[in-house]
Amino acid sequence: DNDLDEMTIQIVIKPDAVSDHRSLISFQSSDGTKKFGIMLKSSKINAWAQNTGNSSNFVGTSTGSTISNSTWYHIVATVNNLDDNTVAPSVSLWVNGVKQAGAHNSGDVIWKASRIGFADNDESGSITAVYYNGHISQIAIWMGNITQNQIAGLYMGGKPRSALNVSRGGLMRHTSNETS
Repeated sequence: DNDLDEMTIQIVIKPDAVSDHRSLISFQSSDGTKKFGIMLKSSKINAWAQNTGNSSNFVGTSTGSTISNSTWYHIVATVNNLDDNTVAPSVSLWVNGVKQAGAHNSGDVIWKASRIGFADNDESGSITAVYYNGHISQIAIWMGNITQNQIAGLYMGGKPRSALNVSRGGLMRHTSNETS
């Protein structure tokens, strides 16, 4: 499906190596022109989106400060206007319930269509296969955006709640099993 116009991703992570350049979760439209994801890069969490049909096709944001190994992070990212070729898409990122405003780390984005913790593509073509090193839990995907209050409710002051508690239509997928 090419309809990635509005989407929200939640993922809870505990990285073992934050300095690595690793994809956490990413999606691609069936025609390959629209991409959205969350990745670790230069010890920061980055959310990004790209529409290759738009001249202002790439946007991203990141944590303003670095993150640490062996610490749990609740991450929510939203994208808007990804299907619109007339305006640039917008991406927002929350970590532990706080909206982030850091600049996107420059350089290659790594991704794999609809994958969690794995990537084998980057903009330069230099990555063959990389895996995220750490734990992943509480993955949820909504077609549409959830509100700041819903994000705060999901984080619950450091004890992330199930995404099933968000009364927003469009919850597509949810898992609460921890993997590494």
